[in-house]
Amino acid sequence: MTRYSMVEGFPGRGRYSQPTVLLSGSRRTLLQEVSMQLFGERAVDGDGVVIATSRGDPALVGRLLAENVEAFDPGRIALVDCCDGTCGSSPPTDYLWDVRSPLAFDRFEAGVESARRTFTDRGVDRLHFMFDTLTTQFRLASDPEAVLQHADDLAMSLGAEDGLMVFAVDPATVTAEERERLRHLFDVSVEVRGESDDVELRWTGLVGGSDGWVPLADAGIRYEPLQASLG
Repeated sequence: MTRYSMVEGFPGRGRYSQPTVLLSGSRRTLLQEVSMQLFGERAVDGDGVVIATSRGDPALVGRLLAENVEAFDPGRIALVDCCDGTCGSSPPTDYLWDVRSPLAFDRFEAGVESARRTFTDRGVDRLHFMFDTLTTQFRLASDPEAVLQHADDLAMSLGAEDGLMVFAVDPATVTAEERERLRHLFDVSVEVRGESDDVELRWTGLVGGSDGWVPLADAGIRYEPLQASLG
């Protein structure tokens, strides 16, 4: 069995100054689990993370990151909530920007930029970013081109050297052409399938490609199921 070291090979030499990953799959909870594992492999003590959500409770996402990624403590977690007003429990952090619409792209990007500046002012040198999920925006937007531009603008705005940016999407919500354009925006495009105890990945990008579907453990990622599920 070929063994890979996908995380160690993440480049910082693509379209953006930091490694960017597109996770695609039909099961949101599985994408969330893989996202957490990627951050767990990449992040170190002192790093910060900005979490943007368009579905579900952003506070729960923040708690899961704090519980499952040792490097992220609540004081270095920022949340940007672009849900439609249906989410919101008590967040694990004081850093919360409330956008209240997944299609308010300007306010969304302003919230992410405010979070970035806040952490920079506090001396956090390296930021990571998680967007859960582009699926909502593709479902609601009348112009998919605007969503593609939005994803590009977000990645450009952070530009944290060596930080990891992870975007998630359900491929069923986009056309074949949009999927191809999304893949070209990101350094690495990772497809995810399986169950929590049997996860497989298939990827292409600047780190090279996998030889078909690869068990998560053989991708160089230590896997542990999350302590809770985001649903």
